[in-house]
Amino acid sequence: MLSELAGFNLTRTIPDSVLLDVLTGANKIYGGVVRNNSGQIVAHLVNSANPISLLNFPFAPSNLALAGANTYQLHRIGQNIDELMVLAKGTMAMSGLTLGVCTAGFLFLNHKLGKVDQKLGEISKDVKAIKSFLEQQERARLVTALKSLRGLDQGTATTAREQILINSKQTLGEIHEKYRDQLERCTVIEEAFALEEYYTVTALGHALCFGELDMSHQARNDLREAYDFWAKTVKRILREQIIKDDPERFLRAKYVSTAKAIDLTTWMDFINDTNKELNWIDEFRAAPTPLLPSLSKTLDDREQLEVDLMRKLVARDNVYEGYVSQYDYYATIEARPSAVQQYIESVPAENSVNECLMFLNSDLSK
Repeated sequence: MLSELAGFNLTRTIPDSVLLDVLTGANKIYGGVVRNNSGQIVAHLVNSANPISLLNFPFAPSNLALAGANTYQLHRIGQNIDELMVLAKGTMAMSGLTLGVCTAGFLFLNHKLGKVDQKLGEISKDVKAIKSFLEQQERARLVTALKSLRGLDQGTATTAREQILINSKQTLGEIHEKYRDQLERCTVIEEAFALEEYYTVTALGHALCFGELDMSHQARNDLREAYDFWAKTVKRILREQIIKDDPERFLRAKYVSTAKAIDLTTWMDFINDTNKELNWIDEFRAAPTPLLPSLSKTLDDREQLEVDLMRKLVARDNVYEGYVSQYDYYATIEARPSAVQQYIESVPAENSVNECLMFLNSDLSK
């Protein structure tokens, strides 16, 4: 078991220089990781609360700062560590993931899968493809593999533990490739909603198996590959199936309560790999086709699903990238995610800020 987070100090304060660098863009927040422009990890943000409870984190999308912590957002929330944690937790809530990859353990993935099934069950009433998806054999195998892993702990006999991890890794790897192929060919957003969730669960589960088998470098490479494919594919789906040739429509009055202008510019930067931010608004204003008024004042179910999917995937990209950074770190110190989790759980609750723990790079703590 770790006695500390190697190279990082637990803190309840943060140097002004770190916040200033975030404000100017020299440091960027990726889910639970703050990195500088050189790629060095400046700080880790980790959930101190029970990760299962985080799946029910209450939030109002129209009132939350969005993922990314750009200059505009930090001006709004101020240079305060408590507000920084609120922003990080908001990103986590929208993405459906946790801030720390160690807290995204097998038990969390089991509960997350249940939440996904519940949401898909609601959608399946109107979408036959989703109902068919829920009945696929791969899903049953996935549930079985995660159930085998959820009770795994350090007390399990070494031989039995390794065998369960090896068998589950094989199963999760095969199912993951199946979902990867389906996601790559997906052209319907309702199916994308389902496939992306299952792809993510299997990607995290597969990488966790590698990490728990003391194959930290393979775990890091595995998750990086999964993330790179995910980012490329979901950007294509959002671009072709939601944005299409009419991003200006999101400026209509009926979107005001669910999608702010800053939301739209964040989405456009994500999909197009740009950093135009609010300059997108000027591009929309200069479009040759005028923005026609909408007769409806509310979003229909399809439009609401589009907004929800855009918001979730943009936030998830942020957390996903943070997970890859955390696996980079675990590979460096050659530690199992469960060992890091044990250390996190040993930290007294009074050291948390807004149910999060902050570990600052030791070089910056001096």
